[in-house]
Amino acid sequence: MIYKHFSKFSVGFVVLIGLSLSCVCTWLLYSMDESAIIREFKSDVNERASSFYREVAINFEALN
Repeated sequence: MIYKHFSKFSVGFVVLIGLSLSCVCTWLLYSMDESAIIREFKSDVNERASSFYREVAINFEALN
């Protein structure tokens, strides 16, 4: 009788630990992926801004 209760408790405990670890790993992967996307977006914005600045500078030189 005690063994059955202990068995149910240990199965529930293992399932709870598994779900917790799964949630933590999912959150970590999401955070890493999100920061990579943000970093890539900032890089693209900086690249396009410097390209735009170069084009404007070239056009102003052509006007003079």
